[in-house]
Amino acid sequence: MTSLRRFILALTAVSLVSSGVGSAQVRSSKIKTSGVTNSRARFFGKSLENSKSRLAKRRAQQVSTDSETVLQPTQVPSNNDCAGALPFNQDFNGNVINSGPTPDPGGTTVITTLPAYTAPVMVTDATNDSANDPAASCQTDTSRSVWYTFRPAVTGAYFISSCADAPTKTTVIDPIISIYTAPAGCGASTNFTEVPTQGAGTTGATDGCDDDSCFTEAQAVVQTQLTAGTTYYIVARQFQNVAPIATENTLHLRVNRATARIAQPGEVLISEFRLSGNGNQRDEYVELYNNTNVPLNIGDIFGVASFDPDLVGIGNPGDGVFVVGVSPGVVIPPRGYYLITNVFGTSSYSINSTPGNNRRTDFDGDYFLDNRGLAFVRLESDNNLRTIDAVGFSSDTQGNTAYAGATGQTSPNGFTEGTAITYNGTGTGGAIASQASFVRRLVRAVPVDTGNNANDFVLVSTAGPNAGVTSNLTSNLNGMAILGAPNPQNLQSPYRGFTNPIQAELANTARGVNEAPNAERFVNEIGPNAAQGTLAFRRRFVNTQQGREITTLRFRFTNLTTLGSPNQVRDDQTQADARALSSPGGSPPRVTITRADGSTVRLTSVTLDPPSVEGNGGLGGGLYSSVSVPFPALVQTVEGTITTADRIRFREAVVVEFLFGINSPAGSIVRFAAVIEVNQ
Repeated sequence: MTSLRRFILALTAVSLVSSGVGSAQVRSSKIKTSGVTNSRARFFGKSLENSKSRLAKRRAQQVSTDSETVLQPTQVPSNNDCAGALPFNQDFNGNVINSGPTPDPGGTTVITTLPAYTAPVMVTDATNDSANDPAASCQTDTSRSVWYTFRPAVTGAYFISSCADAPTKTTVIDPIISIYTAPAGCGASTNFTEVPTQGAGTTGATDGCDDDSCFTEAQAVVQTQLTAGTTYYIVARQFQNVAPIATENTLHLRVNRATARIAQPGEVLISEFRLSGNGNQRDEYVELYNNTNVPLNIGDIFGVASFDPDLVGIGNPGDGVFVVGVSPGVVIPPRGYYLITNVFGTSSYSINSTPGNNRRTDFDGDYFLDNRGLAFVRLESDNNLRTIDAVGFSSDTQGNTAYAGATGQTSPNGFTEGTAITYNGTGTGGAIASQASFVRRLVRAVPVDTGNNANDFVLVSTAGPNAGVTSNLTSNLNGMAILGAPNPQNLQSPYRGFTNPIQAELANTARGVNEAPNAERFVNEIGPNAAQGTLAFRRRFVNTQQGREITTLRFRFTNLTTLGSPNQVRDDQTQADARALSSPGGSPPRVTITRADGSTVRLTSVTLDPPSVEGNGGLGGGLYSSVSVPFPALVQTVEGTITTADRIRFREAVVVEFLFGINSPAGSIVRFAAVIEVNQ
């Protein structure tokens, strides 16, 4: 996986005055950086039918669509046979990470950087196994085989996965994976020996063939012990000889060592969630956050439990509990995220700006029932559930207050910590008319975990207090939502880590933090969500880490005095209503500023991210909204020239304007804090 990092902009307080352009008084502007078998896997699911029957139904539903598909020229993949086997030499985004000469003539490059991926392959025109190919031991009804090679540098337990939440870009809904040794190389089927059953560290044991062990669709993952320097041949096949549709024809394999330690209670937090959205009751998600500085294994024995009275007594661990399982081999990097969404994201999950959803539920339904509790749990060896983190409500939409709790829960209501959340919403089944979510509070980028749900979460909405919902959360004024935005993040999202590749500084280091161009007030820039003009802050961000290239840069507001915010100023002061906007502002837009050496640099654009909406169609950005630098962007090179580039390389920089629309009287106080999120 690519290395991702995030840092924090210190809290800033600004007094807005009315004496005209360029007269902002900045109070503070200091920058700171701050093992489970396949049968057990099925045990987690709520689905009442097996994966193969679900697959048959999916394919039956696709007949009418397939009959209208225009046939394309045959494109047999290059790795259709053993001789063309592809290596694991890429990162998730397709950048080459394992290269160099092979260790011997005709050999395979030793893989030193993990996790590693193969190039994505479309299997539509792949042929079936030839007479020289070994047969898959775990499934005989297969087609469209493609080949890969892997030569590990270290002996140990490995995962070779097609699971979409591993993560991979696999869309084939039922692949089969087999792994073999072949000392004599490609040739007759007798050359190949399937890797025997061996332990895979802490996650159980499998043989060298797998069909349905992922929790995403019916995808496959092989977990077994491999020997350094040995060349392994991996064959991926599709279940049944049925032509895949265009959205379900891609194979993308991932390999990683099984070395991350198992997550313990309190180390992974439920950081954001909603049980209904503005789409419908299925417009739901749960975001998990690694609250440590080390990688954590959350695969195979972990899942999200919820309370459903319809399931009481059917034999799940703890009456009324079912689990959305996490696939084997899934690791959350330090300070990273993992996201669970509804299965049919395009029709039910409305925040599709989050790319590559890591985990989707297994059926088209209301997976997490409204106003019921959630718990991230671990399945123990005695089949009891151990709670890692939990958040819950005092009653559901029907007023039920009796919740069954997972083993290990000490709360009387099972799926809560401390004071449960009370919540009243509008719409069918508690659905919210606007984009809204419950977000764990951050203080200087550190998540708040006091063991009290009512204190630890805040309700945000793109409609602010007009969302038509109320709660007992201590951070919500009069129980009403704060203007802001859901911001679900997954394994591919930019996030903060624990090292610093970014140096933040004033745009002009020779001027004070309260002087232009570092801070300016524009009282005449009146517009939507800027009834009293705008306020701009400008900062320069430098990539200071050699070998890292930043391809994603965004800023997420973890604090902002905005519509619906609780009071954050003294009794003799007035709190501002500030709304984050895209920038640079002005008409025509401001494009250049002067630096300390007298040179001019151009401002790099930032765009307010959805689901926040600015202009006449929305209220602008608020708490947990974010602004992003769209690449290609204007980048200042080491030589000082300005160029358009698709990344920020070592010692290169961008100059950014943070622009807020002001909707409060002169003299009001603006406070904001933001974390810097990068993906390199």
